[in-house]
Order: sequence, then C-alpha cells, then structure tokens
Amino acid sequence: MKTRRTFRQNFLSALGLGWTGETTATGAVGSVVDSKFAKYPDDYFNGSDLLVTEGTEDNGTTHYVTDFTSSSGTFAITPSFSGALGAGITFEVVKDEATFVNWNNLLRQAYEYLAPRLLLPAFDESITLANSTYLYTVPYENTRSGLIADAGGSTTTLLDAALTEAADYWNGALLILTLGTLAGQFRAVSDFVATSDTLTVITPLSAAPDTMTYTLFKPRLYSIHRIYHYEASGKLVRMGRQGWSIDRLGSESQIRFHHAQYAEKGFTEIISRAETVPANQIRIEGYRKAKDPEAETDPIEIPESALSSWLRYLWHENFGWRDKADPASHLQILLTSKAFAEDALSREIVTLPPESVLV
Repeated sequence: MKTRRTFRQNFLSALGLGWTGETTATGAVGSVVDSKFAKYPDDYFNGSDLLVTEGTEDNGTTHYVTDFTSSSGTFAITPSFSGALGAGITFEVVKDEATFVNWNNLLRQAYEYLAPRLLLPAFDESITLANSTYLYTVPYENTRSGLIADAGGSTTTLLDAALTEAADYWNGALLILTLGTLAGQFRAVSDFVATSDTLTVITPLSAAPDTMTYTLFKPRLYSIHRIYHYEASGKLVRMGRQGWSIDRLGSESQIRFHHAQYAEKGFTEIISRAETVPANQIRIEGYRKAKDPEAETDPIEIPESALSSWLRYLWHENFGWRDKADPASHLQILLTSKAFAEDALSREIVTLPPESVLV
C-alpha cells in the first residue's frame, strides 16, 4: 500500500510534472545538487516547488526554485535550509501547476467524493455483553459531549475553538444538538476545517447553532451488516438478522437484541469461548470510510486505480490546459502535461489561427 508521498510522486511523474532525486554533492544552504538533472536545460525548473523527503529538512517546508543550472544540476532555492544538504538526501520537484498546495487540494476533493462510495470492510469486537441487557451503544472511534458552539455559525456551519483535532478529523461524524432551541436536531458532518474550528453539515439546521450545547460522534463503522457470537469451541456463529436491529434512542445509535436467546442468562452459555477470547464478546462486521491521508507517511486506502482515475479527471478539469499568448499575438493552448499532449513532450503548444479567435 502506497503512502501519500509515494502515490503523489508516481502520479505526477506519470503526468510529466514531478521528479524525484537524490543529492550527489554537498550544496550551499540555499541549493540542492543532483547531477542526474544535468540533461535538462538551464532555467528549466525555475518557478518549481522543491520538497526534501529525508533527514532534518524533511519537515514539510516547500522551497521555491529561483534558478536551475544545467551543467551541475543545481537548484537554487528559497527559503534556505538550516544547513547545507550533504550527498545522498532524497527530494522531489514539481513543476507548473503541480504545486504541493494544488496537489493536496485535489487529493482532498478526490477523497471526499470516493471515500463514501468505496467503503472498506471493517469489524469491531469492543462490546462485551451482559445478562438481561438488550441494548448496546454502537462503537464509536471518538465521542465528545457537552461541547458549546461559539458565535458566528450559520445553518450549515458550527464554530467551536474547543475542537483541536486535525483537519477533516470529524468528517463523517454525527453532530447532535442536545441543549437550546435546536435540541434534538442531528446532522452528518461533511467537513471539518481545523484552522477555523469549523464544522460543516450536509443538511442545513433550522437556525444557526450559536452558543448551543452539542455532541459529536465519530463512528468506527460506517454501516453494520452482520453480528456474530462464538460457540464454546471459539467458532464464529452468525446471528440471524431477525435477532438484532439498530435503534436510535436519544443521541446515540444502539444495537437491540430482540430475543431472550441473545439477551437473557442463557446468552452466556451460547457465546462462551476459549480462554484466549474474552467472554461475552461479539463481533460486529460492516464497512468504514477510508481514512484521509493527512501525513506524508499515511497510507492511501482507496484503491489506487480508482483514485488515479478520479485525480486525472480533476487535474484535467482544473489544470489540464490554459491559454497562452505568444509574441506574435496568436492565441495558444498550453497542454500542461504529456498525459494530455499527443506526444511524449512534457509540454505541447497548439496554436490557433487568428480567424478562430472570438473577440
């Protein structure tokens, strides 16, 4: 499974807009040297983004290439490093519209679209059953209750500086208003912006939730399809679908067992297992959404073929071409990657005759 970094490198390389390298000599604090890039002409990488992917300078800082010298394969960059890079340090360079900011934005758009549509198999074994108990709260990855919204929200947004989690952490969570005029209303969270502490909901609330008390539930499973118990031998036995259902009671989703067979005293004997497995523990199987790859080393959980196809579509729609005026005042179309050009050139320019230009 590729990480966010290796997936980006492979994808942009295929478009002819990304390169990886490894320093071949020690440069100045404001330069990177890799002689393998000497095959490119002077200034070819001017204006590109450069990111160090190894050592102390692998800190997420994007460096802007101010000059490229072909004879030595030297990139002059700004801001400078804290110290000169020695030989053997890996880095990557992206050109034209393939900035790291643009890439991260497109990756987030692709995940927002694909993650709810390409669910991943998942299971949970955190519930321990008790005699004569019919209801059990559905497992959540995280639950925060008693939160109070800040002022400044709207019918589709809630602001709260107490939310300190990373960007998109609460995407897919359930927001439930528990006190105030909106008490009892609940909505699915479509986006969480960490920099502004903003939750966005899919369906508008009846009013802005300012200063109201609310709870957030982040589900461990996006949906539940099967529940199992264990025989004494430790063998998994599937519970009949008529034996359980999902209820919503108050602010939490709960599993309800319908028959005494699964809730009364006899249940202990039904699911008793080998000593290596906790007693009275059930297995819930369902699906979950792929986790957003926030860090460079986070895995890409969405199938690569699907993600690549959708990213190519987004890239083509956003950055696949742009117009360009040449010195002869002809209107030109600049195809920004070899994947969208007719030959193997990294960039292809198509000139339109003047009579085709609408003014």
